Amino acid sequence: MSSLICETDVDCPLSIARALTELVQEYGPVVSFRQGSQVIMVTGSVEAITTVMEAEGRSLVDRPPSITAGEMLPDGMCIVLARSRERFRRLRKAVHTHLQPKAAEAYNDMQHDNARKFVLDILNDSKNHQKHTARYSASVILRVTYGKSTQTAYTDPEVFRIYKVLDHFELVMRPGVYLIDREKNKSGPSFTRTLLEHTEYHQLVTDEMAYLTGTLFGAGADTASIGFPHRATQDIIWQGYRIPEGAAVYGCHWAICRDPIAFPDPDPQCWLDPKGHLKDGVCPGRQRTQCTWALHALLFWSFRIDPRPDCPINTRASDSAVSHIAPFKIDIIPWIEVARPRETMADASMF
Repeated sequence: MSSLICETDVDCPLSIARALTELVQEYGPVVSFRQGSQVIMVTGSVEAITTVMEAEGRSLVDRPPSITAGEMLPDGMCIVLARSRERFRRLRKAVHTHLQPKAAEAYNDMQHDNARKFVLDILNDSKNHQKHTARYSASVILRVTYGKSTQTAYTDPEVFRIYKVLDHFELVMRPGVYLIDREKNKSGPSFTRTLLEHTEYHQLVTDEMAYLTGTLFGAGADTASIGFPHRATQDIIWQGYRIPEGAAVYGCHWAICRDPIAFPDPDPQCWLDPKGHLKDGVCPGRQRTQCTWALHALLFWSFRIDPRPDCPINTRASDSAVSHIAPFKIDIIPWIEVARPRETMADASMF
């Protein structure tokens, strides 16, 4: 039985995800490193992620110890870094209950309204398209998570504070004033309101609810190109290799999405089922993404979007757990006279 340890020195380029992808292409779909006595393993193909991370999910439900980000700062209440213990099981149960398909349907109209607002933002000020995208994400997730029904702008203090927290990889935010609003029953449906109305069922204290909702915002506002590590609670055998107990196990999203065996000719259609819906997966928030197709449909109905030859787009993601694309310029050109899409987007009954 061979070991899964690949002793190698890596001089990482600007993007860790790209560096790991190059190692996967050179050494195979599973590579690992040593950091002192800690084994760090990376899966980089669809077959490996499916077999190892999903089929062996029970053996990988734990997280490696994270003293600063996982224990000292959030006191073990950040679900993406929480150890597989009783608290983690309560947090996970609360998240999955609220993110079921039936619960997601309650937010369809809200997402449609924000999609129309996004198109109007682009019509009014196309140069700040990235700020409009950030506003759209913040508006949707603040509504889903905290029940914020008033209009959201990217200059709002709460949005600024949230993205500052994400930049510092804290992924936590207390509900604050929104918690008071829900206690007075003044807001619509939201994740936080559901938690507050079912405290006996979920058995979460106020701080646990605050960190859980803050983490949900982080998951909805940004993405990770490498992912958060899991910890093997026992030896895992995969195709003659041994993943030792205690190893930190990552799935490199960047490499997996570029798996030449699964996606020889990468195309967005590969992620859709015959009905045009996202294929089933293990992401608990996938039901929320279905309505983003309305946003894309409106966007491409309204505009032609072209890259600018004089301003090449830097596609390298940032070297952090939460990835951010660098600022870039594009040409956004309405297909028809702007009065037509402006009139259409103003019609709240279009859906």
